Amino acid sequence: MKINFNQSLIPFTGKAIKKINDDGEQVDYTLSDECMKLILADDVSGEDKIVRYNLAEKIYNSDMEIEITPEDVALIRKLVKEKSPTLVAGIALRMLDN
Repeated sequence: MKINFNQSLIPFTGKAIKKINDDGEQVDYTLSDECMKLILADDVSGEDKIVRYNLAEKIYNSDMEIEITPEDVALIRKLVKEKSPTLVAGIALRMLDN
């Protein structure tokens, strides 16, 4: 499945959710931001850590659509459903479905 993780999260207000970057600037919060936060959370052990690290690295290094496996999509969807706030989860899950 191909997904563009650099898409901004835009709720029903039509204005992108914002975050403050490392330079103190207000920038759009992206699908990549949310997925990286969830994938790299320190709530796994063993082999799952390297699997998650490799997925995070692939997402981080992308600048357009990337191909990810159905297993990776399932992992991300599971994490989003369990750990993301409702507003962010709703937007992210729709993005992952398209």
